[in-house]
Amino acid sequence: MTAVRIENELECDEHRFWNELVFDEEFNRALYKETGFENWELIHLEETETTIERTTRISVAAKSLPPEVARVVEDSVAFRQEDVFDKVTRTLKTRLIPPFIADVVSVAGKTTVIPLGPFRIRRVFDLVVEVSIPTLGRIAEKRFVKVVREGYDRGTALTNQFLRAG
Repeated sequence: MTAVRIENELECDEHRFWNELVFDEEFNRALYKETGFENWELIHLEETETTIERTTRISVAAKSLPPEVARVVEDSVAFRQEDVFDKVTRTLKTRLIPPFIADVVSVAGKTTVIPLGPFRIRRVFDLVVEVSIPTLGRIAEKRFVKVVREGYDRGTALTNQFLRAG
């Protein structure tokens, strides 16, 4: 198991982060495309007084995957992402489910926000990756974490550009 914390600063307040970024369908579709994904598709969205539940499908081109995985994928692979946002604790819990070997791969995360000023926050993403394949598991976990960290860094830069533009 590999656990990491990824922190990035964004130029917005907490309300805008959750409402105009995280749960905005158009923004997410554009952000995922700009960060190298083939597609981001909203499958399910349900809001209650205390939670927002969302399921999305995220497609990745085979050429963007680690070589070991790309060999067994034709053109692209689509992951399912399940999110549950707790409105009281202001915490987003995420599970990423691969289309194959889901019984040996577990990816879960928790996103929280720390206000830093009127229009500045720190997004904190605690990620836990577990690949239960002898010998290769740790290598795959570390590679996945590296890809996620790089994606969050690229996404943060693009999001801040978007926020500054308007």
